[in-house]
Amino acid sequence: MKLFKQKMHKFIVDEKPLIKEISHYQKQIIQNEITHNQLQFNLKQNEMRINQYKTIIAKLIIDCNENDRILTQENLLLKQSQQQTDKSKENIQKLNKNFNYSENNYQNLKEIFHYTENENKQLKQQYADLTFVVQLLGQRQALLNNQLKSFYEKLKYLSQQSICLISTNLIIISSS
Repeated sequence: MKLFKQKMHKFIVDEKPLIKEISHYQKQIIQNEITHNQLQFNLKQNEMRINQYKTIIAKLIIDCNENDRILTQENLLLKQSQQQTDKSKENIQKLNKNFNYSENNYQNLKEIFHYTENENKQLKQQYADLTFVVQLLGQRQALLNNQLKSFYEKLKYLSQQSICLISTNLIIISSS
């Protein structure tokens, strides 16, 4: 019995920690149930967030596709703009060449104009000189014409006299 009492005592003494352990496990079970409920609640929230994220991702995909389309259009416009810029640069180069040609032509025409202007001055001077000479010759011719008029009159008179004499002589010769 003593042994039995010892074992009982031991069992009772051993039971206290067991009760403590059971109590501890019961508290853990309660805590685990609270944690489980919180995890369930968090899981539902996460599922809702996943649905929200899916909606956001779908919207982002649509936005991304729209942005890709816009980017493609912008790239096309950029290419066109670059081509236009290249054409403009070519046209500017052509215009610069044409401007240089025009400037050279202008300088040539300016030289031709100055040369022609000098020639015109020389021609005007020659014209003035020739006009003066023609005036002098005209005056001389007028004097000669005046002198020739009297000479012509004398020649006419003498010619008539000569014709009359020849006619008279012919008449005389024919009558004899």
